[in-house]
Amino acid sequence: MTAPANGAFWRVVLIWCAGLGAAAQYGKVSVTYDLLGSVYTDAGPQLGFAVSLVGFTGILFGVVAGVLVSAIGYRRAMIWGLILGAVISLYQSSLPSMPFLLGSRIVEGFSHLAIVVAAPTLIAAISTDTQRNFALTLWGTFFGVAFALLAVAGVPFAEAYGPGALFAAHSVFMGVMAAVL
Repeated sequence: MTAPANGAFWRVVLIWCAGLGAAAQYGKVSVTYDLLGSVYTDAGPQLGFAVSLVGFTGILFGVVAGVLVSAIGYRRAMIWGLILGAVISLYQSSLPSMPFLLGSRIVEGFSHLAIVVAAPTLIAAISTDTQRNFALTLWGTFFGVAFALLAVAGVPFAEAYGPGALFAAHSVFMGVMAAVL
């Protein structure tokens, strides 16, 4: 794929990077699950909800998310989703009590929905006809790539500095993506 004069290729890559941040909303808890168990020693099975509540929000509100994102505007929804994700991750970096962590994961689900609904539509809109298939195939890799990066780099980082530090790094990444986009 060659970059067209309007720079759509680089915008596609940046939107894909925003998708990495959205996938990391799941991954940051998944890859640090054992470490979080040592922080939240009395959480028991509640800790499992910390992984799945982002998806629960998507299940409940996914049907109407497309309509809402369309009404808000795809670009605006994605940027606000990134900002909300940055704020929530920063809050989570303080490792709040379990009920507050779980509540923040529900709110984080709205951030995730905004990004994953808006991003592929934006990618399709800015890609040329000949680039669209490749661009959307690239989009389709965001979840796997994010989890792989978290497994390779995020786990050692969290083991060295704690899960709160990984959440803070995620916050910075989401904020940078919001600013760049």
